[in-house]
Amino acid sequence: MAGLKDVLCTAILISLLLPAVAEEIPVYTIADTTGDWGYPSPYLHYSRGPGYVRMSFIFDTLVWKDQNGFVPALAESWEYLEGENAYLFNLNPNVKWHDGEPFTANDVVFTINT
Repeated sequence: MAGLKDVLCTAILISLLLPAVAEEIPVYTIADTTGDWGYPSPYLHYSRGPGYVRMSFIFDTLVWKDQNGFVPALAESWEYLEGENAYLFNLNPNVKWHDGEPFTANDVVFTINT
């Protein structure tokens, strides 16, 4: 009987502590009155998710597209390598992270691989 009492006391204690632990983890959702909602992600542009322009306020891109075509952003220039079926991006050397560290090709690789 004492074993059951210990188990019940432990279960009650856990049930009281779990809500406090869960409340410490913030959840952020972008929403507006037009029905545009969802978690911010540079890869998930869907009809009911945060739009591409809204994501640009959080995530930057190598190139941007305006009414005249593609324009430089994090990449200052790029070229298509037909023999490799790939693009070669020349990164803007003046781009820095918020902490002053330079933006590098390793950052692009990290973003693509995650």
